Amino acid sequence: MLFKFTNLLIFSTFLFHFINTHAQINNQKPIVAIVINENETDSTANEKFKELFNKYTNNAWGTAIPVANQAIDVLKKRKNNKFVTYWHRQLGFLYLKHDIYTLALDVYYSGLKYTQNLPVEKAYLYNDIARIYLSMNIDLYHAERYLLSSLKIQEQIKNQNTKKKLQAYTNNQLGIIYERKTKYKKARAYYKKALDMRLQIKDTAGLANSYYTIGYFYNSTGNKDSALFFYNKGLEIAKSADMKISYLLKRALIYALKNKFDLALADIDNAMALANTQLNKDLSRILKTKSEIYDYQENTLKAIELAEQALAEADKYNQSSIKLKLYPLIISYYKKQKNYRKVSDYQAAYFNFYRLKYKEREKIIQKYILKKEDKTISLLEADRKKLQKTNRMMYLLIAALLILLFASIILTIYYFKNKQKLNENSLKVKTQAIIAQILGNITGKERNIEEFLQNALKIILEIPWLRFETKGAIFLTNEEGNLRMVAHENLGASLLKMCAIVKPGECLCGKVLKYKKTLHCDHVGDQHDFRPEGMTPHGHYNIPFLFHNKVLGVLTLYLKEGHKKEEYEVKFLETVAASISSVINRKSIQEKLRLQAIEQEKLNQKLFAQKLELEQRNIEIKQYAKQQDALNQKFFAQTLELDQRNIEIKQYSKKLEEQKKQIEEAHRDVTDSITYAQTIQEALLPKKEQLDALFQEYFIFFQPKQVVSGDFYSAQKVGDKLVFTVADCTGHGVPGGFITMLGITFISELIHHREVKNSAEILEILRTNIKGIFAEFGTKNTNGFDISFCVVDTKTNVLSFAGAYNSLYILRNGELIEYKGTKNPIGWHPKETTFTESKVQLQNNDIIYLFTDGYYDQIGENKKKFLRKRFKMLLTEIHDLPMKEQKRILKGIFDKWKGKEPQTDDVTVMGIKWKM
Repeated sequence: MLFKFTNLLIFSTFLFHFINTHAQINNQKPIVAIVINENETDSTANEKFKELFNKYTNNAWGTAIPVANQAIDVLKKRKNNKFVTYWHRQLGFLYLKHDIYTLALDVYYSGLKYTQNLPVEKAYLYNDIARIYLSMNIDLYHAERYLLSSLKIQEQIKNQNTKKKLQAYTNNQLGIIYERKTKYKKARAYYKKALDMRLQIKDTAGLANSYYTIGYFYNSTGNKDSALFFYNKGLEIAKSADMKISYLLKRALIYALKNKFDLALADIDNAMALANTQLNKDLSRILKTKSEIYDYQENTLKAIELAEQALAEADKYNQSSIKLKLYPLIISYYKKQKNYRKVSDYQAAYFNFYRLKYKEREKIIQKYILKKEDKTISLLEADRKKLQKTNRMMYLLIAALLILLFASIILTIYYFKNKQKLNENSLKVKTQAIIAQILGNITGKERNIEEFLQNALKIILEIPWLRFETKGAIFLTNEEGNLRMVAHENLGASLLKMCAIVKPGECLCGKVLKYKKTLHCDHVGDQHDFRPEGMTPHGHYNIPFLFHNKVLGVLTLYLKEGHKKEEYEVKFLETVAASISSVINRKSIQEKLRLQAIEQEKLNQKLFAQKLELEQRNIEIKQYAKQQDALNQKFFAQTLELDQRNIEIKQYSKKLEEQKKQIEEAHRDVTDSITYAQTIQEALLPKKEQLDALFQEYFIFFQPKQVVSGDFYSAQKVGDKLVFTVADCTGHGVPGGFITMLGITFISELIHHREVKNSAEILEILRTNIKGIFAEFGTKNTNGFDISFCVVDTKTNVLSFAGAYNSLYILRNGELIEYKGTKNPIGWHPKETTFTESKVQLQNNDIIYLFTDGYYDQIGENKKKFLRKRFKMLLTEIHDLPMKEQKRILKGIFDKWKGKEPQTDDVTVMGIKWKM
């Protein structure tokens, strides 16, 4: 009876310690709740929960948690295990997003209880658990084990499409694990296996994910070209705006590292266009990446402007993860500028945001722990009452069955088993009471961490029901990553000196720091690196203080030699260590904030000095203002004179206005004529439908300088011959437009009325015709055009090329091959030479480029031409992209180079990917 009374007293003390906190939470009404009618189907109820959960999951994730818990409770009562498992996954992922790994694991493990006969859901949960261990990046063995278990379970799935999708995802995750382990060959094998499966079932979304993962792998291992290859492939098939944006941002950073800033910024512009079109929340990360690109260019002012815009966007959508990256980035920019005031402002904002985020996160954790403790206490109380009732019955039965000795022995054994269970529950309550006693010493009055740890060590060593020696120490991990002794009991002077600092891997404590696991040793053995003179035989418990898988310190307790490891002792010590870890972490944050305050004060002093300097400058400004007043009086006199002149100017302006109206009427007539000329010219150029019928993959970048173009292009098929050209006529605007019409007409007539075999012969006839047209204006007139003329025999795939000044480029296997034209125009030339033909045997996927000189002759804002050399390099860099993407990049870079400068000439670039 005395034993039972003692247990009840300890339990009551522990319950009283938490009652006030629990009452506050339990008395609150739920923030959100959904009313579910009994007549509603499980699917309807589930959709209601989804709608409310999605409403809060991004902007008020703390409110989303009770929604998920209510969904679990309601659907559990309805015995719909599939939906119950779904909500365990949703809640676990919410905790994972906010780095609360322990709670996420707890939720996922709880969900496993409901996956009997549900292989798909069980496999998903195993993958989720593996993802947690992968996110923590400290226990890759467990991550690998759960993924392999998931693959075994997937064999039970009957739907082959679902099965293949899950297998591909799991293999992809295994590839990430082996990449982390630097086993790159094995990682590539798993990535390929996942990719092959997704190709087999035509899983477009999965393929986009695979290409992204493989691209990231090559990027992180330094193979930028291979990374670009896979990012390009993924970009071709990605459907969602978010995925396309992710690809573009990764590719932009690689271009920036290669100093190809034009291509990098073109990708940023495309990502921005997608974000604006889809009205999504990706602007913050796009602006952050653009800021980093300008930082690579050492344009810190622009980098700051973009980073601050990104921060404003992240604020708008409460994107805490990206804000945590943006604050340090902006601080680093202002440090480069030595703008300490801004550094101070953003450091204060950063720590305030971090403190609020940490406070919100801890509030969620505390609510979860209290809820779980409530459940544990209720179960313990129920067990205790049940055991008491059982024991009372046992007393009666033992008295009644004394006659039957055999039955008496059986019931006595049962009695002692129940008594042992009661003792175990009593141990749990004692453990909570000890924790309450330890934690009680951090409240009431402000103590530093070392006083708290010294007191905690003393309490642990004085526990009467544990068989520890009254010797021990507590270490904390310092900034260098070593252990520093901060509390000790009954240790000798030589040991205190020897163990003042312990490095990772040294002695027992250092091994705990390195491997992050509890260590037991029952004698002085090889693991003891530190052996002071006079050391007596003993053993050890060494327990890490873990907080989010980071070792904050180590508790070491001395044991008698030969003391065997007891699981209840280890469990007790690890439970106590977990509670102490929370206190250490909180005190660590408080210390960081205190140091921040000191740094803030230093910055304030610096700002005060700057303020004094500004006041001195204000005095100088006032003196300057007096001088300015004298000048203003003089200026006033001049203003009067100007007013008189303005009156005269207004009278003159009326005359100019009348003349302007007359000129505008004349200009309108001319403009109408030019617009009509443009309509005629566009009618002569081939339509998109005609080009689509002739070429599988192509683009035409056609940008006239004025309304009417002096450039033209054509493409026609006559029998087995495919004829396509790009030409640049003398001049531009209306005069050039008239010549383009002549050129298009002559070419069309020639290829339809003559057998087209030799491209050079066609150019000879064209020259004769053009010279004949302008003969009456004299033999030396310069009317005519430059041209690239191609004829392809579609049976033999042989291309016949002839050029008048213009060249032909073919890109094959990454190499640019140039075929130069004859240095004569289609028209009069003082040194006339015969046009020559070049024959090319085309190969599959050759890229053919025809163009005029308008692109590379364009003058940029730096007053320099783009040049043919840069044009060739650009085509080489983009040739493996889709043809539409090439056109978009060519236009983007041209417009960026031109800037505010006027367009120099008409521009035409034709690109054709030859398919056999």
